[in-house]
Amino acid sequence: QAKHYYSQAIELDPENESAVLNRGITNMLLKHVQGALEDFQKVIDLCPVSSAAYFNRATLHNTVCEYQQAESDISQALILQPGDPLMYKLRADIRGKMGLAKEAIEDYELAIAILQQSSQIQ
Repeated sequence: QAKHYYSQAIELDPENESAVLNRGITNMLLKHVQGALEDFQKVIDLCPVSSAAYFNRATLHNTVCEYQQAESDISQALILQPGDPLMYKLRADIRGKMGLAKEAIEDYELAIAILQQSSQIQ
């Protein structure tokens, strides 16, 4: 039902990035891979600086074992939004699956360091 409402919102405003992104996430949760990929690409076309679109597309690629694409997308998300420990953790997971153990460990360490730093600030 959520997908239907997001689709209606997109019909009213085809450039509504938030609605397209949320429909993409809904498609991903429903395992509608092609629909999710199309929605995430549309968000990127509308807003090339959307780290959320790259993050979610990386998550989808990772889920369907497309690790090269996943690593590329999560790296782009990190360029757009550096310092996000969740993104470093996802990239570490992906790199581990790709056999890039050294790089995966570096990303895990970065994620931990960011979390430790943010807990010290609070």
